Amino acid sequence: MIVPERLFEKNYPSKLALAKEAAGIFEYDFIKTPTSFMGYPIRLKNYPQNNSFGFNPTFWHIITNGEHQDSISNIDIERVTRIGWIQPIISNPDEDIWIYWEQRGNANRICLVYSEKRYVIILEPRYNGNKIKYILLWSAFFIIPESNLYKYKRNNRIFKSKYGFFDINHCPYKTEKPHG
Repeated sequence: MIVPERLFEKNYPSKLALAKEAAGIFEYDFIKTPTSFMGYPIRLKNYPQNNSFGFNPTFWHIITNGEHQDSISNIDIERVTRIGWIQPIISNPDEDIWIYWEQRGNANRICLVYSEKRYVIILEPRYNGNKIKYILLWSAFFIIPESNLYKYKRNNRIFKSKYGFFDINHCPYKTEKPHG
């Protein structure tokens, strides 16, 4: 898998300037250019709009840590500098990317893990009946500490041993709704 170079914090006078550059990349990758995962369109969360900088809520969630409050100090350098990795991984996952379904509470999510770069993307399908209508970009982050990569490796291994391969149209945790 080839991803773009990271943004370098030292090239920007402030965290806000770095975030604005990353926001431009994110906007191009997900707002100006249609992006899809295995044929399904990727959409972004519109709420909560909890930042006074005008950043997209999904973008703000991805680049911040903690409570996601309206503060430049919450911008996570490890997250914001890798913003350009998300679109290529989603659009063209290859054999370097582990893909598996994961149940988190009541939500069925798709994990894309680029283990070599210690990076994970979380997607959440939205359904119309039993068919996927579109997929929300839920989150993306650099796996810190490195030992946490073991959790994703284990989850991938368990999924593969139980269900075999990943099938976008069959989430093993989704209960089918009766027709009629």
